[in-house]
Amino acid sequence: MEESIILIGGGRSVLGGINQNLWENIKHKGMGVWSINFSYLFMPFAPSAQVWADKGVWSKCKDDLLELNKKGTELICRDYAGYTHKHIIQRYEVNPFIEKSNDRVIFIGKMGLSGVFALSLAIARKYKNIYLLGYDFGGQNIRDNKTHWYQELNDEINAGAYGKAGIYWEGVDKIRHEIDDFDIIKKNCKCNIYNVSLTSNINSFTKLSYNEFYKKIKE
Repeated sequence: MEESIILIGGGRSVLGGINQNLWENIKHKGMGVWSINFSYLFMPFAPSAQVWADKGVWSKCKDDLLELNKKGTELICRDYAGYTHKHIIQRYEVNPFIEKSNDRVIFIGKMGLSGVFALSLAIARKYKNIYLLGYDFGGQNIRDNKTHWYQELNDEINAGAYGKAGIYWEGVDKIRHEIDDFDIIKKNCKCNIYNVSLTSNINSFTKLSYNEFYKKIKE
């Protein structure tokens, strides 16, 4: 089994990586690359897995996801009733309490974020090194509505927290307390988790610049 995995979320910091040859640096590195929600739409290669927690991803992108699966991409989601093609989708029950989670019931946190779901699943699958890209938990303030790295690439996605800075903030100067879910994950895992975003609001994990990240995955 691969020891390391790269998770690509929607946070705007991914643009910093793209400006430093992200795709060339992570392709063919002998580790999986998971796309979360809509990231796959803007990747130049098929991810090893496509992960989502919001059923809206399936309803908007079903045909795309089925094509990805034909290329070998594993489809992984939070279990909801009503899915077709159940034989090709890995579906997991979720729980907002980590003490009630296990390899089949995945911790999703109090906000039900796809990023928390994907990270918890990577831990459940026993990856030793997990690299988080686009795990920003919003912008630098409540007025910063440029939340996702692909907003200028497609303004029609309009899903979840896309462009909605206030979702991540409790007030002008206070980030939502649910960000503590990442502290809970850190406390309960034994793997190495790296947040490749120096400006991320998530301070639970070691932060890396993209240059530091590229050096690490070459080791």
